[in-house]
Amino acid sequence: MKCNEGPIAGITVLDLSMTFPGSLAAMYLGDLGATVIKIENPKIGDPGRKMGNPLAMMDEKSKSDSAVYYMSNRNKKSITVNIKRKEGQDIIHNLLLTTDILIESFGRGTLEKIGLDYESLKEKYPKLVFCHISIFGSKGPYSQKAGHDGNCLAYSGLLSLNCSTDGTPQLPGYQLADIGGGTYVALISILAALFYKERNQTGQFVDVGLLDGALSFQSLPLGLLQGGDKQRGGMTVLSGLLPNYQIYKCKDNKFMIFAPIEKSFLKNFLSIIKKPDWLDIVLNDWEKGKHLLSSLFASKSRDEWKDFFEQKLCCISPVNTLEEALLDPHLQNRNMIITMHDEGVGEVTMIGSPFHFSKTPCSYRGFPPKKGEQTDQLLLERGFTKEQIEQWRHNRII
Repeated sequence: MKCNEGPIAGITVLDLSMTFPGSLAAMYLGDLGATVIKIENPKIGDPGRKMGNPLAMMDEKSKSDSAVYYMSNRNKKSITVNIKRKEGQDIIHNLLLTTDILIESFGRGTLEKIGLDYESLKEKYPKLVFCHISIFGSKGPYSQKAGHDGNCLAYSGLLSLNCSTDGTPQLPGYQLADIGGGTYVALISILAALFYKERNQTGQFVDVGLLDGALSFQSLPLGLLQGGDKQRGGMTVLSGLLPNYQIYKCKDNKFMIFAPIEKSFLKNFLSIIKKPDWLDIVLNDWEKGKHLLSSLFASKSRDEWKDFFEQKLCCISPVNTLEEALLDPHLQNRNMIITMHDEGVGEVTMIGSPFHFSKTPCSYRGFPPKKGEQTDQLLLERGFTKEQIEQWRHNRII
């Protein structure tokens, strides 16, 4: 495992999150150097361990955790604690004595009942950065509603822009609100609160609502709308209106993204294909421009076009599958595709951290832990005895 030289080495995080946005945010804090302690229920553990198919068969009778679990839990230590029991709460309080950041995603009222919410903790742990991640935030008319990524996309107006040409909203096949509106908003907020803490010696409550983060993706559409450009689902400047920001099918039924939206890139493209007379058509007669470009791209395979435009400044790229993206030489060069090894499941491919530093690099120090893998180790380090640990395990506290 690599040495921990990350920019927040020395920071300790308690990860009580039960959903992907918080779990991924905690993992990235681990990549950045923090010590991340994952709190799991002794009986069921992290629900993500059962989300989807197992990564591998450990032996003839046992399966590994789900493949999804491994994608958001590296660089963590796992301890099982029943936080509903008084003894479990005492363990959390012990851990909080040296904790800088707590991340949780429980429904409103859950932690309040057991005295582990921010209002109950802030006086005893005044330097604690407490991050609550939820669909709609901790306050507001929707704060008690249930929801998922798609609900945020719907409320924010994003889903109305992501449409087929007949105007039917289309769900994206990825977690835009969860990760863009949840994970990354949480990371920015936590690190800003951590910076404030270092300067002012005080923590605070960080309220992350996925819907808020989803709405932030509407900055460009709002600017266009207020400038008089009516946004129509399935036909906006970023989703099919323009011939020079469009996906075109190639001869082999694969696709290229053609995106020379700036005039200089478009002129460069037309010069390369020796069709400078198409400039006025592409800019002013959009339907005819789409027809000309559709015919052009249909004349060669995707890989032929990819090779043809590889070193040319035209904003043209192949539409990769995930399998192809994992083999992309640029992403591999930037260490965005990594592998980690575990004796039980072998080599696991993961997406690397998108954070790059010249002096404090991210590192991948710990394979995603088994449920409660570090429970005894962490409790012994905190001064608890083997007898206490055995008794707690017998009583299902840990």
